[in-house]
Amino acid sequence: MMTIKEKSKKETINFDKAPEPKSTEKEIKEKITGLVKNRLAGLLNPETIWFTAGAVVFISILWFWFGSFGLLPTGELPLTAGSKWQAVTLVNGQIYFGHLGNYNRKFALFKDVYYLRINPSVQGQVSIPNLILVRLGVEPYGPEEEMYIAKDKILFWENLRADSEIVKTIISNRTSN
Repeated sequence: MMTIKEKSKKETINFDKAPEPKSTEKEIKEKITGLVKNRLAGLLNPETIWFTAGAVVFISILWFWFGSFGLLPTGELPLTAGSKWQAVTLVNGQIYFGHLGNYNRKFALFKDVYYLRINPSVQGQVSIPNLILVRLGVEPYGPEEEMYIAKDKILFWENLRADSEIVKTIISNRTSN
């Protein structure tokens, strides 16, 4: 156990040393400016510049290498056979038929576009839906016969077989016109 005398010896305060005066605002600004200059001098060091340039070149080479092997996302749709017809389902549930291709990174170009329209026909008291294949461009507002669809709005697309009813109807409709 420690006595009071031993405690007082350990807790002596040295009054010979005067406390440091508080820094003025000007001195603080000078210290900060000096620190910033030293930090910038370190960044502008030739070794740092060469390291940064080397890192940029290395990353550029990696980016090119990964891109050339198709390992980076391009936003491109897979290639479709030009003669095949595609069915495109959008995120809102609409389905279109035509020839799908890339326009740019954000949009797909859809040519020779058709869609299904429901015309209800009434037989007795039961309404039976009658699907009609409509070519884009015959609407009253007069759109052109191709669409630009945002790629993020395409839920999925699929190639149609040549013997599908949709393709047969489209081909017979095109040959009769």
